[in-house]
Amino acid sequence: MNFMRPFQPRQKGHANYLVVWLNRQFHTSLALLGLLVIPVKAFCQSFHVAGQVTYEVVYPDGASRGKITNHFECAVQGCSWRITMTPVGRLGSLKTEMAGCDGTNIFRLTTFNTNSSLVASDKHNLNLGTIYPGLVPPSDISLISSVWLAYGSHCYFSAIKDGRCKPVWQLDDPAIQFSNISVPVNFHFSPNAPFLLARASFFSEGFLYNLTNGTALIAKKEMPPFHRGFTNATYSVARWSNDDKIPMTFSLKRFIPRYGAASANETVVWVIVNGQLESFREQMDDGFEPLPSIQAGTEVQDYRFITANPPMHDLTYSVTNANWPSFDAPHLQSQYRLLWTSRASAAGGSAVQPARFLPRAVLFATIATLPILAIFFFVRKKRIF
Repeated sequence: MNFMRPFQPRQKGHANYLVVWLNRQFHTSLALLGLLVIPVKAFCQSFHVAGQVTYEVVYPDGASRGKITNHFECAVQGCSWRITMTPVGRLGSLKTEMAGCDGTNIFRLTTFNTNSSLVASDKHNLNLGTIYPGLVPPSDISLISSVWLAYGSHCYFSAIKDGRCKPVWQLDDPAIQFSNISVPVNFHFSPNAPFLLARASFFSEGFLYNLTNGTALIAKKEMPPFHRGFTNATYSVARWSNDDKIPMTFSLKRFIPRYGAASANETVVWVIVNGQLESFREQMDDGFEPLPSIQAGTEVQDYRFITANPPMHDLTYSVTNANWPSFDAPHLQSQYRLLWTSRASAAGGSAVQPARFLPRAVLFATIATLPILAIFFFVRKKRIF
């Protein structure tokens, strides 16, 4: 359709035709402007969702090896979000996992039951904090990253220009996520506001990643035929809300190489994450705060210092008030410099820090789910696929 037809004057009533033509172009321009403005305005709307998400490890024939289920709540406002996860149907020390993004960093708080034998009697030690740089939460047993993928990832993926993103599957060391690692991705959004992720395919380029000495990223090739790459994970929405705005059910599948495969296409499903929406509201209460509330005395593991110069794998400290500290807080920078200098002195000029493969919060949450993790390690060790 030609919205902007050129003006062609006529001999009779030229002035009248001019007025009609200008009026038509004016209204057409307003309509086109509306098409441009409405999606942006709609995306800025806030919403809150709640439901359940299940993490399941499967056999090659699809039979279940074991699974865990968490209840989730996710609140999104623009590029900020907050996700709360609560275990469903299982006993243990873990109470809740909460994470929030302010548009720059991710702040996570893990809380434990007061009768837990894994923590000290001091009530402040029942909370453990973690700070991650960037917009992508690391994938782990909390399943926060899967809920983020479904409901909170629009800002991150809409900013991708080179067809590459951070991995959305579990890594041996969370700090790898904050290095320069990225993987190829194909993705599509829903055409309706708030334009959430509809489907995506994530690809391995045939490398296994590790951090040497805590900060230096190295890559090791997969065994043939997977050394040239393969599809590592897929995300899809199976059912949308009636207005096609919000995912009602979603799925994230993780693939691993099949043992003895002749082709890189011969992968098998290792993990399936399924999400089911239970409630949705389009507007949230005023005063939305994306970050979890924190108490004085909470121990924090801060990964933002892996981006410092020189880098440090992480910095651990206790907060002195009820606020998450900013990266440039004088007492944090002073602690970082002091620790880096002491390590440099002890190492003869190098402040390389040994890698710590599990942050404390994830470690305690992992202990609470040891049965399912035993299955994970068995699968990875045997590689029977």
